[in-house]
Amino acid sequence: MGAEREIGKGLEESIDFVQRWQGAADGRIRTVLGPHSPYACPPAFLETVAQRAAHLGVGIHIHLSEFRDQLENSLAKHGVTPVQFLEQRGILDQPTIAAHSIWITPEDMDILQTKPVNVVQCPNCHMKLGMGVTPVPDLLARGVNVALGTDGPASNNDLDMLEEARLATLLQKSHHLDPVILPAEMTLRLATQNGARALGFCDSGVIAPGRSADLILYDFR
Repeated sequence: MGAEREIGKGLEESIDFVQRWQGAADGRIRTVLGPHSPYACPPAFLETVAQRAAHLGVGIHIHLSEFRDQLENSLAKHGVTPVQFLEQRGILDQPTIAAHSIWITPEDMDILQTKPVNVVQCPNCHMKLGMGVTPVPDLLARGVNVALGTDGPASNNDLDMLEEARLATLLQKSHHLDPVILPAEMTLRLATQNGARALGFCDSGVIAPGRSADLILYDFR
């Protein structure tokens, strides 16, 4: 009961944060609810999070199918994959940022294809921890929005998004034994336009008339 009270307290604190900051700074601040993962959160709690996110009109961030044993344990315990488990809880009906999404099946990708889910590949973290490879080309082919991330400092030594972009394309080429898969231009889109879309800034991430000005300049000398 003590652990459940702490979880409930954490959710209420998160909701207070959302109510205070969502849309602040002229819309430049966006918030989401962040249950850690399907293996760390009780089913009833995930259902509550999905309901509260829908009520608040915000998305959800969650770690999904990071390691092989998470897939195997979910199948043994629940009879479904982690993706299917979250679908049953209503999580994937909300705009969702699904970090990692490595150990997913073709059936899982069918589900993700029909839901407002954004998958985030974190290549540096995935290699450092020996997690596996997010099936980025397959997801993109199905129309799933895929972005790039770093994960936290415990799982990534530099939190360098330029390095993530470089590793993202190299990892896919090595994994698929294909030197032309996930070309640099597409990786740039994952790091910019797709990332903006995943965070709810659909008018950002590209340089075009009428779009929000969000620019970074690099001196390549």
